[in-house]
Amino acid sequence: MWASDIQVITSNRPLALLTQSILGDQGHAQSLLKPGQSPHDFALSFTDRQQLEESQFVVWIGADIEPYLQRILHSLKAGQLRLDQLFELDEHDGNHHDHGHDHHHGHSDTEGDFHLWLSPRHAMTISKAIASELAQQFPQQARQFAQNQQRLAQEITLADRQTRELLSSAGRAPYGIVHNAYSHFIEHYQLPSPQLISQSTEQPPGVRRLLELRQQLPAQSCLLVEPEHANGWPQQLAQRENYRLVQVDTLATRKDYSHYKDWLTALGQDFRNCLTP
Repeated sequence: MWASDIQVITSNRPLALLTQSILGDQGHAQSLLKPGQSPHDFALSFTDRQQLEESQFVVWIGADIEPYLQRILHSLKAGQLRLDQLFELDEHDGNHHDHGHDHHHGHSDTEGDFHLWLSPRHAMTISKAIASELAQQFPQQARQFAQNQQRLAQEITLADRQTRELLSSAGRAPYGIVHNAYSHFIEHYQLPSPQLISQSTEQPPGVRRLLELRQQLPAQSCLLVEPEHANGWPQQLAQRENYRLVQVDTLATRKDYSHYKDWLTALGQDFRNCLTP
């Protein structure tokens, strides 16, 4: 199935974009999650298992978030990078320490949020770790990986600056979220805190929460939702309460992005569309 180049499997598309930039023409990175699939109810297919068994390196978040990967990866010889270990994530208290930076993290709205790739700063740390791990496993290509990582860092820095400029002119209207997945992006760009509509994407808000929302989110307020959660109760709630439903592509599946920087810029536009009435 695979060619002779380095084959890497990542648990989602943004991580595949970062990995592909490190690999360059030395290999191919492929995401397990496909458009429309949600990591919260994901199950490995036969093809997924076959690709994992034939891969040489795997980038994933960790067993608490992706339990469907734990057993099969334990039996594989492929190298691995776990983000929960890289950032010392703990599902129970959500605390994390970014090994790429030595400053202290106090209490943060990002606690408990494992969507680390939404922060350009964390993406930089992840890309450095990928380059380092791949260099250890494939030393002959180490120099190429290092050069690719430096190029990627420049691209992320530029895209980060452009996204910050884009969002600096965005509005500050109140908005709601269906999934508590954006805190790393919101904190990085110092955006207003949203109203969390429900604790679960599977459960609509109860009567008490709905009454609170009517006080907190006036008509025409934005409701941010990921493509895989757009249908169902979020759409019904938006129609009933006259909210604007704005999709935010946290898993980079809406378009066939070639680079992390392109997806980051699009993500910034999603938020700008939401924050600006």
